[in-house]
Amino acid sequence: MNRHPLAHRPVGSAPVRLLLAAMTFLMVALVVQNGHAQEDREYTVALFAPDVLFPDAVSKANFIQSVAQAVAGRTGLKVKGQSFARAEDFKARKADYAVIGGTYYASAGGGKVVAFAAGDPPMALIGQAGASSNVALLKGKTLILPRSGNLLEGWVTATVLDHEARAKDFFKIIYSKDVQSALAAVKLGQADATVAFAPYAAQSGLSILYNGPAGPLPVVVQVNDKLEPEVASKLEAAFGGLSVGGGGIVTGFGGGGKGLKSFRGFAVSRPQVKRPIMTDDRVVQVNFELVTAEGETVWERTGPEDIVPLPPLPE
Repeated sequence: MNRHPLAHRPVGSAPVRLLLAAMTFLMVALVVQNGHAQEDREYTVALFAPDVLFPDAVSKANFIQSVAQAVAGRTGLKVKGQSFARAEDFKARKADYAVIGGTYYASAGGGKVVAFAAGDPPMALIGQAGASSNVALLKGKTLILPRSGNLLEGWVTATVLDHEARAKDFFKIIYSKDVQSALAAVKLGQADATVAFAPYAAQSGLSILYNGPAGPLPVVVQVNDKLEPEVASKLEAAFGGLSVGGGGIVTGFGGGGKGLKSFRGFAVSRPQVKRPIMTDDRVVQVNFELVTAEGETVWERTGPEDIVPLPPLPE
């Protein structure tokens, strides 16, 4: 039987020592290489927020790049930002974290929330400048909604119409790719109203027709659930209390989420359509006369302070 040439040699012999040294060196090299690989890994923060008003695509890109740079500065990791205009593109691309519009996230979900955009501005039904705030006059008119998730229709039904009618029955509903397009369509007369954060009305030269409760600003979510735990913990902590500029009413990220909970509570409430009370414009006159029960004399009050019992009623 042939034996391995090193089998008979003692552990302390030179060839064995060389072999052990080589194996140790290889293991150390692999550890160092893995460490460098983790340091060289570039993490991605994506932006998809169709309900947030940006002047143009460049502003969107600058905003998410500023977020990525701030996170990189806090963690020492390589972080880049990407902006998406369509939900299909956003879903198709791989990202580690994402800044997602609050109304879209409330509708579609899409990851673990790690931070909320600071502030809770009200959402509003916004119409053309000088339009009447009488919502009843909008029956049959065109309502344009940004593609931020189908819960916007539920919000209109619950808050604007108070469940007296469903949004899809009351309005003619059309959709736009984002809130910027929706506001522009209302301003140009291509639609009669839209739903957006209340501050956007004044910025766009439009009028608030109905002011609702707080709406959800964007949330930061972890979309890659396969991140190393220590890396995920470091990145998650970096978003807390982060201040950023260039996002209009989005000024930073932290705790909260009141707007998200409020919006979702209204939008998913049970759609029990109310039955309005029917009225009649004819005048009905009612005459009151003294009552005489059979076999009894006429009764009447003897004074304002007296309690007069009713006569016995026939069975």
